[in-house]
Amino acid sequence: MSTWTYTVTDGTASGQASRGPTSTLFAWSVPASDARKGAPLTEDAKYYGRDVLFDPIEKDFPLGADGDYLTVEGEENLWFSLLRRIFTRPGEYRAHPDYGVGAREFRDAKLTKAKRDELAQRIVDNFSADPRVDEVLDVTVTEETIRGEIVTRAFIKILAGGRLLSRSLNITEAVR
Repeated sequence: MSTWTYTVTDGTASGQASRGPTSTLFAWSVPASDARKGAPLTEDAKYYGRDVLFDPIEKDFPLGADGDYLTVEGEENLWFSLLRRIFTRPGEYRAHPDYGVGAREFRDAKLTKAKRDELAQRIVDNFSADPRVDEVLDVTVTEETIRGEIVTRAFIKILAGGRLLSRSLNITEAVR
């Protein structure tokens, strides 16, 4: 089976014009059919990129009905990349020891204000390191009880590509 090498350099997918000097952030080979037969990138994908979808909860690369790997692009690609940072433990990637929030460390403990602040700061630091994120505007970590279970949520606002983007992430559910 032939393969297609996927490379991301400062936030752009391979084959795209780069804005000046680049450095490779990561690269790997995937089945050639994932190239989507040369489908052109949308304007959002040119800035936020296109990637093979990795489901961090299932820890798997889901397949479409045609048996091909699913991809994600545009703003969703950015959010999946940021979500991957939340689940990765600091030091897990030897080449990038500061990459990763390590949210699992916060899963089982009652979060004091100091722990919520630490988790929020780790998110700010990691999201700020992504070249597609212009600025992290706000990260608020809350803990609430839902149906008898303590749930930790992170409410995140960022500025990326000149757009205000926000999400609420259920960290408790995601790190099981």
